[in-house]
Amino acid sequence: MQGMGCLIHFAKSCLVLLYRVGCFLLPFQTQWVANRLLRGKHGVVVCRLLTLSMDWTETDGCETFWNAVKSDFSSKRFHLRDGRMRFNRGTDPHPVCFLDVTNYYRHDDKTGLHRRIYELLRVLLVDKDLDCRAVYCNPRTNGYQYANRLVQARFPEAPVYSDPVVFQKGDKLVLMQAAVPDGVSLSLFAEQGIAVVAVVDDVIPIQHPEMVKSNIGFIHAFRDIMANASLVLSVSMTAVEEIKQCAKDHGYEVNSEMQYGCFYNGCDFKKPEGADLDASEQALVDVLKGKRFVFSVGTFEPRKGYGEAIKAFELLWKQGSDVSYVIAGRVGMSTGTFVADCKRHPEYGKHLLLAVGASDLLLSKLYEMCLFVLNCSHAEGFGIPLMEATFYRKPILARRLPVFEEIMKDQIRYFEDSSPDVLAGHLEKAMRDVAAGVFVSADKTKISYYSWEEIGILFKTFLQK
Repeated sequence: MQGMGCLIHFAKSCLVLLYRVGCFLLPFQTQWVANRLLRGKHGVVVCRLLTLSMDWTETDGCETFWNAVKSDFSSKRFHLRDGRMRFNRGTDPHPVCFLDVTNYYRHDDKTGLHRRIYELLRVLLVDKDLDCRAVYCNPRTNGYQYANRLVQARFPEAPVYSDPVVFQKGDKLVLMQAAVPDGVSLSLFAEQGIAVVAVVDDVIPIQHPEMVKSNIGFIHAFRDIMANASLVLSVSMTAVEEIKQCAKDHGYEVNSEMQYGCFYNGCDFKKPEGADLDASEQALVDVLKGKRFVFSVGTFEPRKGYGEAIKAFELLWKQGSDVSYVIAGRVGMSTGTFVADCKRHPEYGKHLLLAVGASDLLLSKLYEMCLFVLNCSHAEGFGIPLMEATFYRKPILARRLPVFEEIMKDQIRYFEDSSPDVLAGHLEKAMRDVAAGVFVSADKTKISYYSWEEIGILFKTFLQK
């Protein structure tokens, strides 16, 4: 018996070694050799040995690897490889919704978009009626893998999978944001009978190219999505109509069977508990205690209109106003020299303050302390800061945008002309009315206010169609 145990252990070790050697040699194998191997009698095992996981640390070692190999013998999801993307010719009686979280898997930058992805995953990955699995595209293989590390770290109640990602007719590939990973062709999925669903928040990079650093990547992704997706979802009806119009105006091919849907962002925010501010954030809070200040939130980029807002405040400061302007956000690809310019401003640290990369706890405190929230954005797909301001019961002064009117209706104050003198007048009036108690928060019952659970259920209904 002991000899048999040693023999089995030796065999397992050889398989692991073969796997690792295969991973090293895979980039050098010709397509012809790969196809011959995978079409052979033991093609499934060969595929497992070569591509179980190019990221070895995601497995638990030899035992997990060996169990995964054995599972292929009993699995009905035997497959052939098409390049480095794995498809099965059959039809799965239990279709899977593969949620592409490639960008979120690599880096969560705490934007509103990534907050939405987190909240939807939290609802969908544990759903009992719909088989949803988080996947990401491995740049070394141009193939999909299960995002097990992300799931284990952030959604411990959700299941993880050791099998390769295998797509079958009837499955869905759900792009959780308008980005197509390098090496992925959506037309290939459509040809294999796999429905493509894409979430497109907005088409700002195409509508306002001057407001982004580069829109080439977005244009390629948007074209691919419109030509091959069967369902495009967005976060407002305004955004849906802009997506349709953008494709029409630019002559992009649109799938003849394309359908559209809308779901709002959820608004059941929670005040952070059990954490402390770091020294720099606490210092900012201490500086603002007892001060009157207006608050803006959003990534530092041109379309947010911060420059126009600062010019309006400059007029107020010249008139002797003691109001401060605080901007919280993160550095984006289109930030340019905005942060550096602010730090050179003569009022920086006095009446002009930045909270770069603010934590949720700091945002919570700033919302609670401010007079009202100012939003000067020139274009938005939704506008989460407006919902956050409503959660903290703060009045809102915002540029009149169709999407804001759709979501917030007449429950906030709007301005249209953002020239410094006009906007300064709006700010002065807003401060007077806050003091008089006539500029108040939006009534939640009169705006589009939904919990993430409700949004998750709505999103699920789209995937079940």
